[in-house]
Amino acid sequence: MKADSVPSLGLAISFLILMDPFQAIDPGFALSVAATAGILLLAPRIQSWISERFGHEKFAEVLAIPLSATIMCTPVILAISGLFSLVSIPANILAEPVVAPITVIGFIAAILSPGIPVLAHLLLVLVKPLAQVIVWISNFASDLPVLLLPKSYLGAAIALAVIALIKFRKWLALGLSGCAVITIILLPGQWPGKKWEVANCNVGQGDGLAINLGNHSAIVVDVGPDANLMNACLKDLGITDIPLLVLSHFHADHVHGLDGVLNGRTISSIWVTNYGEPKSERDTAYLLLNQIPIHQAVVGERVGFNSAKGQVKIDVLWPTKTEQNFAAMPGDGSSINNSSIALLITVGTLRIFTAGDLEPPAQEALMNLSKISPVDIYKVSHHGSAYQYAPLMSALQPKVALISVGLGNSYGHPAPTTVAAFEKMGTKVMRTDQDGAISVDGALKIRTKRSDWWNISWG
Repeated sequence: MKADSVPSLGLAISFLILMDPFQAIDPGFALSVAATAGILLLAPRIQSWISERFGHEKFAEVLAIPLSATIMCTPVILAISGLFSLVSIPANILAEPVVAPITVIGFIAAILSPGIPVLAHLLLVLVKPLAQVIVWISNFASDLPVLLLPKSYLGAAIALAVIALIKFRKWLALGLSGCAVITIILLPGQWPGKKWEVANCNVGQGDGLAINLGNHSAIVVDVGPDANLMNACLKDLGITDIPLLVLSHFHADHVHGLDGVLNGRTISSIWVTNYGEPKSERDTAYLLLNQIPIHQAVVGERVGFNSAKGQVKIDVLWPTKTEQNFAAMPGDGSSINNSSIALLITVGTLRIFTAGDLEPPAQEALMNLSKISPVDIYKVSHHGSAYQYAPLMSALQPKVALISVGLGNSYGHPAPTTVAAFEKMGTKVMRTDQDGAISVDGALKIRTKRSDWWNISWG
């Protein structure tokens, strides 16, 4: 390893974060840094060790790079998912031959793109089959069994201790191993906690809510704009079975994450609004869900589910059977928002109200149709925008308000006036942009994902 390799890596990291500070909270960036550091720090020693013991230089070279990258990436992977692939090293070895040409050609295409876009596009077309090879390998590997390991601090601490045993002196390895033991003893439960009832996924500027039924089962309301983020959240929650998926309305920030929810999970039934706009989003959703029964939910309907803790009841409070809608309001209002499904969900004594992106005209009409009484948790409509019907907020009197909102979004969500109104009535306001994913148990004890791994929200 050249003496300037590590300083060069540090300089590159600093430059990229200065150019785009949000890279600092991107797990993909963390994995890239860890893999590069592993290749620089560990690969020469691993290659030398394999070569000395087995006498195969080429074999040692091929194995050293994926092995060193995997070792350094493991703490980050455990912090994100708690899952470790048993075939990650063979998969990396298979993908290794195509990585270099993809990197070189992609870099050349990026340079040519501003001045000669046609040539840049041609290069990308030529390299696409190589990229498809990596996609095929990763898809195949992801379908194979994985090892479930402790998540977050615990898993990462154990992995760091193992790395220390390989790389550093014995006293440091002993110290880190001791830290891992202390972590096991003192660490409180990680997100979402064993007794969680409601989880608000951190899906960026969108909605994704889960109601725990126990035994890896949950009711899911909306799926966010990003399939990867929604899939990661449901993995964290351990959800593999969804008896009911509710799509409050067809805006992209509520339905684009469908692929992530469908990934390896069983969905028994779907509820959708009776207002089928935007048509393109609706058609895409229906295409993905074509083998699952779809029902247009309307006010007055009720359904019950058995959970590990008793009966879960869901009452539909909106929309009406007549597809009643309202003209778009100034700003970010729309008739599509006002067709959102509104639900009162009762889990034992816990009462949850959620209403998609419903805005004041529809909120007022909803109050005229149904008797609204205080709830424990309110998933705040339309990401906490300024368009809220004050009498509804007062009638709900939530103890906890969940605001699902993207960090640094361009809409100004949540509106300071909305947050202030909740705080004035004594409501605990939780926001995914500040708190990460949020879970609440039956005693209204709140846990956040952001508190899990050095204050980074992994989504």
